[in-house]
Amino acid sequence: MDDYTFRLRINLPKSSQLAINTPTHEMSGLFEYQIELSSGGPELLLKDSNRLIFRASGFETEQEAFDQAEHFSDVLMIALASLKMGADFGARAPKGGFTKYGLSKFEESAGKKILNDVHGMMVFPSDLTPAFLSTAPPTVIIGRNPSDFEKALSSARIGNIPLSNRERLAFDIFSSSFLEGSQDARLLTLMMALEVLITQIPRPQESITLVNSFIETTRESSEISESERNSILGSLSWLLKESVSQAGRRFVTERLGKEEYMEMECDKFFNHCYAIRSELIHGHEPFPTRSEVSAAAANLETLVADIITAEAMKNAP
Repeated sequence: MDDYTFRLRINLPKSSQLAINTPTHEMSGLFEYQIELSSGGPELLLKDSNRLIFRASGFETEQEAFDQAEHFSDVLMIALASLKMGADFGARAPKGGFTKYGLSKFEESAGKKILNDVHGMMVFPSDLTPAFLSTAPPTVIIGRNPSDFEKALSSARIGNIPLSNRERLAFDIFSSSFLEGSQDARLLTLMMALEVLITQIPRPQESITLVNSFIETTRESSEISESERNSILGSLSWLLKESVSQAGRRFVTERLGKEEYMEMECDKFFNHCYAIRSELIHGHEPFPTRSEVSAAAANLETLVADIITAEAMKNAP
């Protein structure tokens, strides 16, 4: 009778490793099925690999294999978190690989079934005994020629406006976004860089008067516990100032005027990115797609750079 195999490939960050001095490792007795862990290379030791490939066979149906793969994936995430380790399970990683035509050409040469080395989860009939073919993720390198670099230095010098401590911190966070492999993390990091610069100002006096009346009513209430009262008072105190979303729209407009990003004026683009940020942080389903996050992050990178340089460069040639 045919059976199915699941395969799960995860990527570890460079700062993590499993200290296993062999290319493969059998894990028996942990599940109803046996798990084989491998580095993906016959001579690559697991401790030297940032790719971990888990594989299990013997499932009667394709659906059972998928279900068990999902269960194993959840268990693995919990185990890694308990060890204070992170890993990319491929759910929101770039998708790519060889076409069916490309794979067939490799199969002709190898004389066996070839499948794409999927970053994440896959299921296939066990009797295929395939080999796996991977492509390296694309690395985009943006070169800056010396004349452009020197022109930028000259313009910045002529602008002659020192950065504030907030702007210096924002630049450090902005720079760290270039080290992020995940588009989600990149967008969140860029939003952090922007939020460092945002200052919330008091609401109009009429609004402050109204909020203060709520605060006073809450203080005088005897129908709620002290801890509940303090919690509500803390929340109400935030209403005395404009929201981060309001402050952000005002701030980017003050710095950038009507500059457009993704064919939106900067305040509307800020709203767009802030909504994505909130959906990711607060786990609002359905989550924004990877392509939506990637497009927003690419344009947000430009906006943050423009924000940091706006004051210094406005008087430059």
